[in-house]
Amino acid sequence: MYYIHETDKPRKILRKLNIIHLIDNKIILPINNEEITQRQAEKLALKTKKILNKTNCNKVLVSKKIKSKEQYIDYLNSYNISIINGRWLFEVLIYDVLQYIMKVKEMKKEETRYIYNN
Repeated sequence: MYYIHETDKPRKILRKLNIIHLIDNKIILPINNEEITQRQAEKLALKTKKILNKTNCNKVLVSKKIKSKEQYIDYLNSYNISIINGRWLFEVLIYDVLQYIMKVKEMKKEETRYIYNN
């Protein structure tokens, strides 16, 4: 599963050529707060589809700003790419999140019971 979000300050060349960055499990689109054209939305969705096909994945999680780009979302849906709700994902991955917190904070299992019960 990949997380799709926008870049903070896309360079003009990246924006012009619609170059998508893939870092770990994140797909970074070269758009900012500006509106995207239908052609740009189609190209970005097609490139996203190619990345997902190479990794044999068809489910993504999108940021709020990307979710507001309706044309891009429509193209993703037309390519049979499922968009997952972030709240549902957090509930499913709560165990992994707690493991990560334990590792970072160097906590013991007894201390995590308090976190989980509250």
